[in-house]
Amino acid sequence: MAAPNGERIAGYELEARVGRGGMGVVWRARQRSLDRVVAVKLIASDSADDAAFRERFLREAKLAASLEHPNLLPVYEAGESEGRLFLAMRFVDGADLGSIVQAEGALKAERAVGLVAQIAAALDAAHARGLVHRDVKSANVMVEGEGSGEHAYLTDFGIAKATSATRALTETGQLVGTAGYLAPEVIQGGEVTPAADVYALGCLLFELLTGRTPFERDSDVATVWAHVQEEPPAIGDGLPAVLDAVLRRGLAKRPGERFRSAGELAGAAAAALADPLHWVTPPPPVAEWPRRLPRPASRIVGREQELAQLTATLTNRETRLLTITGPGGSGKTRLALELAARTTSHYEDGAYFVPLATIQEPELVASTIAQALGLREGGERSYEELVEQRLREAACLVLLDNIEQLLPAASPLLASSPGRPIAPGFSLRAARRLASAASRNIRCMRLRRQTRQLCSKHGPEP
Repeated sequence: MAAPNGERIAGYELEARVGRGGMGVVWRARQRSLDRVVAVKLIASDSADDAAFRERFLREAKLAASLEHPNLLPVYEAGESEGRLFLAMRFVDGADLGSIVQAEGALKAERAVGLVAQIAAALDAAHARGLVHRDVKSANVMVEGEGSGEHAYLTDFGIAKATSATRALTETGQLVGTAGYLAPEVIQGGEVTPAADVYALGCLLFELLTGRTPFERDSDVATVWAHVQEEPPAIGDGLPAVLDAVLRRGLAKRPGERFRSAGELAGAAAAALADPLHWVTPPPPVAEWPRRLPRPASRIVGREQELAQLTATLTNRETRLLTITGPGGSGKTRLALELAARTTSHYEDGAYFVPLATIQEPELVASTIAQALGLREGGERSYEELVEQRLREAACLVLLDNIEQLLPAASPLLASSPGRPIAPGFSLRAARRLASAASRNIRCMRLRRQTRQLCSKHGPEP
C-alpha cells in the first residue's frame, strides 16, 4: 500500500513503514494530539472496499480494543478516514518472533517456553472475554527487550471474533488463518473455539524449538492435509524428549484431547523442561463425563501432574488398591473423581462412585456398595456375597469415598476383588491397615496443603 511519509491519517502522521501483512501495511506514526509514537495499520484497499468487511473489521477491532493484558498489544483506536480503514496501536521497538526465528534459527528451550508462556497468558485473557484470536503465529508476536527482560506482545486481533457461533469460514467463504498453524477442525470447517488457538500455540512452540512449523510442506495444500492426517514429528536431538509428549497433547487432532487452555499447555512445557526425569504426560481431559460418577461443579485446576502420577500408578497392573490421603480440604475426593473419569476407558465395565461419608454402621457398607453397583438382594444371597461376586467378575473401577471409619466391614469385600478400587479419605496408617487386611499391593497419594508427593507402600508413617 502506497502512503507517502508525512501523510496524515485521522490525526496520525505516518513516518516509516515497519511491516506488511496479509491485511495491510504497518507504519510507525506520530499521534499529533498526544505527541507520541504509535503503530498504525492501514488495511489493504481490496478489503477496505468491501462493505461487509468494513463493518466486521470495525466491530471486531472494538472487541480487541476492549482487552487489557500486559502481553496483548494495546489498541488505541480503530476507524475509517477518507475511505481507508486503520488501526492505531502501541508501537513496539523490537521485532516480530517470526523474523527472530528466521534470523537466529531454533531458540533455546528455556527462552522458547518463556515466550510461549507470555503468549499463553494473553490468549487466556482473550478467551476469558469470549474472543478467539484465530491467527496465532510467530509473525503476530512482537518482542522487545533482551535476555531475561524479553517481553512478548500478541498482536493482530484483526480477524479475531466472538466465540459464540464462530465458524472457520468467513462470510466470503475464505479459510481464516495461516496454513502452518491451522487446527484440523478449522480446516474442516468446524466450529472455532479456544482449542484452535491452543493448537496454534502448540505449532508456535514447535517452531521456536526447531526453527520450523510442525507440518511444513512445499505447498499450503500439502500443509493443510498434514494437519488433518499426520502426527507431529519429534522435535529432534538435543531437547528433552518429554517436550514431545507436551507437543503431542497440544497438537491432538481432536479439540477435546488437547490442553484445556493455553496456560495449561505452557505450564506443562515449563514443568517438563524443569524436571524432565519425573514429568509425566497428564491424561487427556474428559470429553464426556461418566454417567455413574457425580459431576463436580467446576473443573479441576493446577493438578495435572498429580493426575498424571496417579494415572500411571492406577493403571499399573500391580496396583490393586489406590488410596489418596491427606488433611481435610486438600481435595481428595475431587482429585479421585477426576482420576476415575479420566481412566474409565481402561475398565470394560466402567467406574462407580460409592458415597460412604454419611454411613456410620459397618453393616450398611455392603448394601451401600451393592446399590452403587446396581445390585439388588435376592433369594438367599446376602449383599456381601453379591458384592464379592461382582467385584470378582467385573472389570470395573470403584471409588470408595470416606471409607476410613468402616475398615473392618470393607476389608473382606475388597479382599475378594481383583479390580482396582480408589479410596480417598484415608490416613496413611489406616490405608496400610486396609491393604494388609485385603492382602494386596497399595499405592498411596499423600496430599499436604503445601506439598504433595507420591509415596510408596514402604514410605514413612505420617
